[in-house]
Amino acid sequence: MKATLTEQNTSREIGIRPILTLGEAAEFLGVSRRFFENEVTRGHISIVRLSPRCLRVRREALQQYVEARTAVV
Repeated sequence: MKATLTEQNTSREIGIRPILTLGEAAEFLGVSRRFFENEVTRGHISIVRLSPRCLRVRREALQQYVEARTAVV
């Protein structure tokens, strides 16, 4: 299935924007939205609450999350 023009643009923009939606952040990490929301609920990822229904994630928080879970093998 070919991605629409909007989806293609969003994928490119995710790489440069400092603040992402929860869905974009999950896509950035390569995990499901449900898994991502569970990690937020557990307090593993910090979010920005702009309003009760408008949540965003700083790219820095995603980088910290990945670094904290990176294992040297």
